[in-house]
Order: sequence, then structure tokens, then C-alpha cells
Amino acid sequence: MIVAPGPHFEPEKLAAELARTARAVGLPPPPPSFAALFADARAGQSRSLNPCGQVAGGRFGEGNTCAAGDKDGSGGGTSVGASISSQPSSENQVPSVTFADAADSAAFAAARDKSKTPWFLSSHSVEELALFDKRMAEGGKVGYMIEPKTGDFGNLFNNGGTRGAGKAAIVDAIKRGAKTLDCFGPDLPILYSKAGYVPVAKFKFVDEYAPKDWPYDTLGRPDVIVMSYTGGERSSIAQRFGTFPSYKHPAEYTEDFDAAKQRARELSEAHDAAIAPR
Repeated sequence: MIVAPGPHFEPEKLAAELARTARAVGLPPPPPSFAALFADARAGQSRSLNPCGQVAGGRFGEGNTCAAGDKDGSGGGTSVGASISSQPSSENQVPSVTFADAADSAAFAAARDKSKTPWFLSSHSVEELALFDKRMAEGGKVGYMIEPKTGDFGNLFNNGGTRGAGKAAIVDAIKRGAKTLDCFGPDLPILYSKAGYVPVAKFKFVDEYAPKDWPYDTLGRPDVIVMSYTGGERSSIAQRFGTFPSYKHPAEYTEDFDAAKQRARELSEAHDAAIAPR
């Protein structure tokens, strides 16, 4: 995970705090070389780690400037040992899309239900949707929601809106405090990892809880991945979309979904606290 330096950024303290938090919630801590990576970031350098945890060189900051129905932007990324680009590739460019609050739950539900891939979206009723913070753009073609108490992000759709508007929705959600999400593999976790989300747990697909009309013949039974936002300063995420290390599928399956979501929230909240101005 890469964290952008801020005006009161102390790289060694942040690396240590994130390591303690990762251990506390059952995740492996980052390697010690992360302290060097953070220090270089503060100085305008980008570094990556090779498989031995050693620091490799590269430049940072030079020219820094799909959810359902929006699959562009999935795939790709960088791996450990590869240079982390400071300039997102064209496939990672986030289009300019203006979102607004969508207080009308019925209108949000109607827009969501136009999706050609509804099994990727939650089926919350109009009454249930009233409990969420909802945002839409482009006349209701693009939208998403956040659970205000937990920061859980979901129900992202792009039904004929601007190509890549799903990325713009992810960015908008992160700026508004989205902390966690859960999604089906294999493509969506890759997309979200490009926005600074990291996997916390994976679960086996359970037919009993499968979305209505799930297309087993084409999608099979993908893993369900719980993810946490640890991507650094939220306000600059659009400029850094696609510059994070590539997604790595969790090795072991987990059984307690609620506990996994709680761990994901704790990790994201610790991350936000660690980079907050002091």
C-alpha cells in the first residue's frame, strides 16, 4: 500500500502504526523497507520493493497531474518488484463526472434496476435505500451508495454513462469517506485495488446466498472479497488511480463475514488517523 505524503507526514511513524494495526486485525505487516519508501515519497522519489523486500528506484511526482455495466479499467496493475508509475496509464485515467446527492430512493432504485448485470448489485428496497447516502450522475446513468455509519461502499452502476464513469464513482466515494467494500472476483477486486483498496479476506461463493438469477453458466462461483481503503490522502486519489501495487488474491478462506468487515473498517480508520494532519 502506498500513502501520499502530507504536510505533517512522518513516514517512519506511519509505517510503524500501519504495521501494528495490520497485526492487530490479523493481516501481515508491511516489510521494514516501507519506511524507506515513505521517506523517498516525501522527497519526491518513488520506490518499489523487490521480492526480497529490498528497495528499487524510480521517479515519483513527475507530471502527476466496473462495477456493474462498466468493465473498463479492470486488469493490469503493477507487481512487487516492478516500478510503480507516478503517471496513470490511459486505461487508468479517471474521466470528469459530476456527482450529486440522490435523496430520492425510488429514483435511485429505478436507475439501479436498469442494469444489465443486476447480480452485481444489492437488491435493497426503496425503504432500505433511505438509510444510505446515495449519489448519481449523468441523469441517473451512474450511481453508488455508502452506508453512513460504517463507510461501506457499494451498489455501483454505470448504465450507459461515460466510459470509465465507474472509476469516477469510486473516486467520488473515496473522497466522501468510503472505507470498505465487498465484491465478486476476479475482475472487480483488481479494479478497486487500483484505487488504493487492499484485500482483507476472501469467502467461498455460497449458492444459498447467491443473487437472484445468478448466471452460473458464465460466471461460475467466484470468490467474494472484502477490501479496505488504505490508499493515502483521499483528496488526491484521482491523480493516483492505477499507481498502486497490483492486487494479490488472499491465500486462505475466511468464514466470519461480519468480523472481516470489522477488521477492514479498523484498518481503514487506522490508516486515516495515521495520515491526518497534526
